[in-house]
Amino acid sequence: MRYQAWRENISVLFEVSPHNSSPLENDHQAFMAASDLSGTALGLTQAQSQVFSRSQRRITEDQLGLILIQYFHSGGGLINEQAQLVPGDMLIIDTEQPIHSKLTDFSNLTLVIPHTVKDKLLPCLEKLHAKRISGDDPLVSLFGEHLVALWRKLPEMNLVQAEATIHGAMGLFHSWLSVDGSVTEALEPAANHAVGEVIRRYIERHLAEPLDVDQLTQQFRISRTQLYRVFAPWNGIASYLRERRLLRSREMLMSRLLRSHSIGAIAFETGFNSESHFNRAFRARFGLTPGQARSEAAEVSTGGRSEDHSNDYPTDIRRLIQGLSSSSSSFRSGERALQAQR
Repeated sequence: MRYQAWRENISVLFEVSPHNSSPLENDHQAFMAASDLSGTALGLTQAQSQVFSRSQRRITEDQLGLILIQYFHSGGGLINEQAQLVPGDMLIIDTEQPIHSKLTDFSNLTLVIPHTVKDKLLPCLEKLHAKRISGDDPLVSLFGEHLVALWRKLPEMNLVQAEATIHGAMGLFHSWLSVDGSVTEALEPAANHAVGEVIRRYIERHLAEPLDVDQLTQQFRISRTQLYRVFAPWNGIASYLRERRLLRSREMLMSRLLRSHSIGAIAFETGFNSESHFNRAFRARFGLTPGQARSEAAEVSTGGRSEDHSNDYPTDIRRLIQGLSSSSSSFRSGERALQAQR
């Protein structure tokens, strides 16, 4: 396979580069295949040693909003210069957070879960971003074996069966979380999932309004303590509101349909009381100003990227991932297996 073809297609998720400065050979060995599970996806990746990363700038540009649960059945590597993965381990990646991984030759299965679906399957997975999950734990091993079996059986399944199997896989994962003391505290709000989901939906519809603790406790007739507990994974309700407003403003700034809206108008429509405050918060969160984010989005949409080699690689995996990143919580009909090998 030509390395450029591989790089263009994997770039939908990661920036890739060799471990050292020398270029990878044109006969770079790699394989990628994926199956659309109607709202989630399961993919198999095999590749030679290289570096995978997502920078803060890249996160701002593509707004994927995906959780990747990766099971390594061969190979491994170093994650963020800290966690050392070995065969049998799992890794969780939130595409809204930076990561830098140096992988050896590897083969892994990746379960791709959009943020919009994640909260229905297992809330707060993003709290485990870049965490090595040891395959020495029997429940983790069982989860990995479940993904391998699912991958092998997918051609024989219909959509209903595949969806049920995914829920079963997440049940196994939840079982591990419930007995692993090192992560239970971080995921405690899962116990408050029902009320938390209702409040978050309300917040999404009223971001432009001056929401605060008193208003939300009165609206939902809950105590301040319970509200704080629900939003503990996001460092509190104020932090959650700021994050949601910033993410919404980024979506609006990068939308072609809203280019006539001024930056100040977008700031007020997402709940910021001044444009200067919005500019400071946006730059602190995304590493560039609102104007720069809008300009970069315009460049991409008008073909500012380098030559597109995606047709060199006979697959629709790029479109599948991009579709998941912008999908709603409703499931889409249809099933397709997508394979790519060269």
